[in-house]
Amino acid sequence: MSRKQINRKAIVKVIALVVFIISAVYVVRYSPVKNFLTTEALGGFLEDMGFWAPVVFMVIYAFGVCLFVPVFSLT
Repeated sequence: MSRKQINRKAIVKVIALVVFIISAVYVVRYSPVKNFLTTEALGGFLEDMGFWAPVVFMVIYAFGVCLFVPVFSLT
């Protein structure tokens, strides 16, 4: 691969990362999703999951970290 192709790929990756961060901040701050990210809402949701609650919690926690959700509300 040429140097231009490598630089182009790096630029595309940086742009994708910036778009992901901006969209994650938007979703967490300004959409109705923030109402579901409270301690009470997550606790109620996990109680309803029953046996699968630990697995669901791990998935929510992993996505929460990626989407910059405050960890104290997840823990």
